[in-house]
Amino acid sequence: MIEWKNNDKVPHTVTNAPDGAIFDSSIISPGKTFRLDTSKLNATEYDYMCTVHPFMTGKITITAPAKPVSVTITSGAGASANAACVSTNNCFAPNPVTIKTGTTVTWTNSDSAGHTVTSGKPSDSVSGDIFDSGIIKPGKTFQFTFTKAGSQDYFCSVHPWMTGKVTVG
Repeated sequence: MIEWKNNDKVPHTVTNAPDGAIFDSSIISPGKTFRLDTSKLNATEYDYMCTVHPFMTGKITITAPAKPVSVTITSGAGASANAACVSTNNCFAPNPVTIKTGTTVTWTNSDSAGHTVTSGKPSDSVSGDIFDSGIIKPGKTFQFTFTKAGSQDYFCSVHPWMTGKVTVG
């Protein structure tokens, strides 16, 4: 969304040059605004002008939206049995994982038992406040998009020895 505000004392327009075929604000009175929803525009450059004052021109560039980034974390077969995965800290793999803000993490249950992905630590009084998948059946997934920088511990509430960490930023 792009917004233009007329801070002048006379009316103006925001009109796609040369003819307003793609967007045209009509008259924007002093103190008023025009908002253009760019989600409907193609990824390219658009020249625009004020039809009242054609010497007032500008250009906007619309870029393609960023493709979502996804990281898959798998709970391995036998993770519910508490054996080797605890000593190697790979009940969830990879673990730990470092991602950029805005990344969606997908947890896949590759085990034969149900698991959860619950934010926090088993001993926390706030576990599950950020995300809680509920039971993820074998072969199913859970996704969460990390929008804030920082570190987030998580665990399986059914098998609390299964722990992991996501660092964002």
